[in-house]
Amino acid sequence: MYVPAHFAAPNLAGPSLAACHQVIDANSFGAFVSVIDGAPFSTHIPFLLDPDRGKFGTLLGHVAAANPHSRALESTTPSLAIFQGPHCYVSPSWYDSPLMVPTWNYVAVHATGATRIISDANSVRAYLERLSETHESKIGGTFTLA
Repeated sequence: MYVPAHFAAPNLAGPSLAACHQVIDANSFGAFVSVIDGAPFSTHIPFLLDPDRGKFGTLLGHVAAANPHSRALESTTPSLAIFQGPHCYVSPSWYDSPLMVPTWNYVAVHATGATRIISDANSVRAYLERLSETHESKIGGTFTLA
């Protein structure tokens, strides 16, 4: 992703990392991209962020075993998760100068890293319960997976 220098988060520590975490938390349905058989492959999934695990935090996600993406998780090839926040078109007609060009203002976080499969049944269950609890309506009380 091209990022002009004046918009870049140059050091992912302190406020910059916290700002990236806020974007991920607020826009947790991301595009998960890996290379499968030499070509990019994307799956759109909800992620959970564990901000205290690892240097930059750890993203947790789930894909079905039948999803071709599950094959990519078995390799050590880095993957990419893309989170999109607010965005809007900026028209050159909004400026006084005739030399302005159109642009698009947006917020996005690209997170890269190695993937690993968690196959322990108790860990998978705990993750799926946490994911469901995060996104499920609170009407009707709590739930557990059967």
